[in-house]
Amino acid sequence: PVIDGTITGDGTDWDSDDLAVDDPLGDTAWGPNDIDNLWVTYDAEGLYVGVRYQVSDNAMLVLIDAGTGTGASNINTLDWYARNFNFPDSIRADYIIANWNGSPLGVRRITSNTTTVDVTSECQTFNGSKGNFFYEAEVKIPWNTIYGLGAGLVKPGALVRVVTLIAGGDHWNGPDSA
Repeated sequence: PVIDGTITGDGTDWDSDDLAVDDPLGDTAWGPNDIDNLWVTYDAEGLYVGVRYQVSDNAMLVLIDAGTGTGASNINTLDWYARNFNFPDSIRADYIIANWNGSPLGVRRITSNTTTVDVTSECQTFNGSKGNFFYEAEVKIPWNTIYGLGAGLVKPGALVRVVTLIAGGDHWNGPDSA
């Protein structure tokens, strides 16, 4: 990707090698609430996640399992953006990126099944409207924010899993994921 340190949210930093999921539009029964693309890449400084999505009166969430050993396998009891989504016990969401109806993005570390800590100020975020309920979001989370080992340091053998979804209000499920 063209990782230039500027998080623009306009899709210009991403190329086909970074496209993790090209989700078909129109595969949701909730109208204009749809995931289109999920991009994921990294460099020496951090993890980059991009999402192109369509949303109307719903939430967009990105959940990241970075293998920190904390986090939650059930996000329905969180103190921030609790939604009715569960993972197998071997997968724990360590970070959540979320917004409602295209609002500015927040980034939080999930520290237990019920608590989150706001780390938005440590990250770079952008969420831009593309019209017709479409948005492009882009987030850079520094490795030190994720693993706490120092700038550019990653846990040995690190494996990162990312899922994005559209969801209703608190404790609701959703119509689309990627």
